Amino acid sequence: SRDNLLAHTRVIEKVAEQFAVLPMCFCTVAESADEVRRLLEDREREFNNLLRDFEGKVEVGIKVIWKDMKKIYDEIAKENRAIRTLKQKGAGGGQQTLIRAGELVEAALDEKKAVEGEEYLRFLKKGKVECKEGELKTEDMVVNASFLLDRDWIKEFDARVEEVSNEHNGRIDIKYVGPMPPFSFVNLEMHWNGGTK
Repeated sequence: SRDNLLAHTRVIEKVAEQFAVLPMCFCTVAESADEVRRLLEDREREFNNLLRDFEGKVEVGIKVIWKDMKKIYDEIAKENRAIRTLKQKGAGGGQQTLIRAGELVEAALDEKKAVEGEEYLRFLKKGKVECKEGELKTEDMVVNASFLLDRDWIKEFDARVEEVSNEHNGRIDIKYVGPMPPFSFVNLEMHWNGGTK
């Protein structure tokens, strides 16, 4: 349930304020305390190494979203002569013209996202951070990335995010989640009784 998920999240965040946390896949469940003990014993070295690697580190998630898609599409038409030509022909050019225009606009939108997204990311990646890029899930999403950084570097990173936001005010919204445990940077699979849960 949503309440259970929120309670789980609050506990993890509270622990992560003082200790390194190694997140596991959601819904990882052991049958008994003995299974947990065996797992910790069998993988003690691996877990200790990971805890050492992630000591003092946190993850933040950044999504950059275009505010006004009409403006973006207008820019694409202005920047691309072939799209302008097909747009002028409009419906009078027939179904093939409309299909071709759609393909060109989609390709131009993907290219614009890549170029603009890389500009934002290049600035945010400077310094003591690791970055993992995620899938762009909507047409207006330009960046979907997770950053791993030292806890003592959060203020510097926050200032960078604010600088990007201020510099491109009116064009983008930035959704910022964190700090949180390094969910995107730790990939632990648990095997109970020969199976994965």
